[in-house]
Amino acid sequence: MSSLKSDKIPCARLCHIVKWDDFDGYGFNLHAEKGKNGQFIGKVDDGSPSQAAGLRQGDRIIEVNEINIANETHKQVVERIKAFPSETKLLVVDQEADEYFRANNIVIKGTMANVKVIKTPEKNPNSIVQEELNGSNASTDENAQKSSGSNETSHSESSTRTSNRSENGNENESEREREGAGRENGNSIRNETTMAHVHGTGNGNVTNEPRQGLNLKMSAKELRAQLAARKKYDPKKESIGFKDKFDIVQKL
Repeated sequence: MSSLKSDKIPCARLCHIVKWDDFDGYGFNLHAEKGKNGQFIGKVDDGSPSQAAGLRQGDRIIEVNEINIANETHKQVVERIKAFPSETKLLVVDQEADEYFRANNIVIKGTMANVKVIKTPEKNPNSIVQEELNGSNASTDENAQKSSGSNETSHSESSTRTSNRSENGNENESEREREGAGRENGNSIRNETTMAHVHGTGNGNVTNEPRQGLNLKMSAKELRAQLAARKKYDPKKESIGFKDKFDIVQKL
């Protein structure tokens, strides 16, 4: 039960304030109040080393760097706070604790057993959060770049595949054209060879010549010339029957 009671007893606080590189000063004001003895804490800046060390507006300063300042002036207290360039220790009590100790005639000292010690973190928590956010943004940008690079690679691969398909398609078309040309040439040769076996006779009938007369060493041009020469004949020399002549006269 005694421990529960002791938990409810107000306590003094030893605020060990350490400056940060990214913050100007300790972040609190010191002032004196009319009608009250001692030096008091004025405004405490948000996000300051003093706030992080547990210092609160309205606290009464008991000791500065382990020295009681009850009988010192405002100027002397300021000089004690500035004695160390980057840190200071302030033993303070809030109004509730101050009234409790006065009512019980208890002298407040930094050596008391129930003093609560609070020290400023080595790094500014706000800066740590900002660094984490920046790191998260950098990671997001890196992932975006990787995704963009992957998309570019995929696009490049797709373009390469498309180009290969196009080239293959062109090659296949070229092969089909060559095959088609070969077939046309083959058909032309076969047609010319077939024409070499037939020729017109004087009476307009078509007869087959023996294959022995075909000169396979002749070119296609020579074959066409020979066939054209064979087909030429003089119609005047052709004998016409009496019935044919009669039909011609009737048509006139």
